[in-house]
Amino acid sequence: MSSVQVEIIGARDVMAHFSELPGLTRKALNRQVTSFVIQLQRYVKEHKLSGDPLKVQTGTLRRSITYQVADLGDAIEGTVGTNVRYGAVHEFGYHGTVMVKDYIRKQLSRNKAKFVPVKFNKNSTRVKLQQPESGVAFVHAHSRRVDLPERSFLRSSLRELAGDFQRQMKEAVDRATKQKGGGK
Repeated sequence: MSSVQVEIIGARDVMAHFSELPGLTRKALNRQVTSFVIQLQRYVKEHKLSGDPLKVQTGTLRRSITYQVADLGDAIEGTVGTNVRYGAVHEFGYHGTVMVKDYIRKQLSRNKAKFVPVKFNKNSTRVKLQQPESGVAFVHAHSRRVDLPERSFLRSSLRELAGDFQRQMKEAVDRATKQKGGGK
């Protein structure tokens, strides 16, 4: 029987090189995930919350869009979202019943003075100026059926940028492995 014996010269250096790769790659991926969630946050604010699908009313939803990156050990998780209650309603839609609280509503039609015919006798009619009413109406609490369609601004943005994200992650890994290998 014949045998072959192989001796690797510099084996410690090779092993050290490969043992450092996961740390370098993880740092590169963490930086890239952070970069991407910032890019996604900006895209949502500039392209989704400044026009269609949602029209800006106060800017509260747009200002509430935040990001977070967490290194979970076996995964790096990037999150872009909002803590505004109605953000989820717009993102996923809503079909159901809601309770409306009592409130006071201004009524412009009540603020106008009116000329009202007034009869004094069978043959005589005069026009009298009636003073405007208070201009407010009291609305009592009630339930209301709501059907709001989905107007995704987060998930649709992620779908639109998914190809860029995959390309950026691949490039980050390639850069990290080349950087350790001595090439640039």
